[in-house]
Amino acid sequence: MAVPSAFSELSTTPASNSGLISDASSVNTIDDHLRAIYAFIASVYANSGNGWSSPFLTAANPSYTGTLTGGTGVVNLGSGQFYKAAGGNVGLGTTSPLAALHVATATARVLVAPSTAANSAYLALSNTSGDAFIGIGGTDGALVVGALNIYHGGAQPIVMYTGGIERARLDGTGVRLANVASAPSAPSSGGALYVEGGALKFIGSSGTVTTLAPA
Repeated sequence: MAVPSAFSELSTTPASNSGLISDASSVNTIDDHLRAIYAFIASVYANSGNGWSSPFLTAANPSYTGTLTGGTGVVNLGSGQFYKAAGGNVGLGTTSPLAALHVATATARVLVAPSTAANSAYLALSNTSGDAFIGIGGTDGALVVGALNIYHGGAQPIVMYTGGIERARLDGTGVRLANVASAPSAPSSGGALYVEGGALKFIGSSGTVTTLAPA
C-alpha cells in the first residue's frame, strides 16, 4: 500500500481502525500498515517528509541536546530580533543583514560584557599575539575603570591609518609618528604635530612651523 498523505486516516478510538484492513488474516496487509506507521515515525525523526507536507513536527516549547544542524534556509526569530539569511549573513534587529554580522539597534551599539562584571563593556578579539580590547573599562584587570581603552596584550603594535597610509604607531618603544613628504596644511584652529625628514615639527593655524626636535 502507498504511504498515506495524512495520518488522520487512523483513529484513536479502540477497535475503530479495523475497516482499514480489508483482510485481517492477511499478513502482508497488516505489514503494509505497520510500514506506513514506521515511515511516518521516521519522517518525524529525520524531518525528511516521506510524503508528508511541512511542518513535519511542531511543539510549543521544543528543546534539543547535541548539535542543531540544517540547510541554508532562513531563520527568523522575533520578526528580525534574530535573523539568518539564506546566504549566511546574520542580522540582529534587521531582516536584511548587509554583512556577516549586522547589528541594527536604536542606539547602534554592541555590548559585550562578562557575566561577573556587568559594568565592564568591551569587545574582545583573540589573535595569535594576545588579546585585544576596545571599550569602556569596568572591573576587568586589563582595563582602566571608566576610561575608553585600547588594549593589546601581545607584542604587536596599535597602528592608525588614514587614506591607506600609516600615520601613527604605538609599540614597545612608545608613540611614533610616520614621516610625511611635506608639511601638512595649516589647520583652521589648534595645530598639527608631525614628523618630516625625521624631525619633529609643529604647525599652527597661522602656518608657522616650529621644529621641536631635529632629525
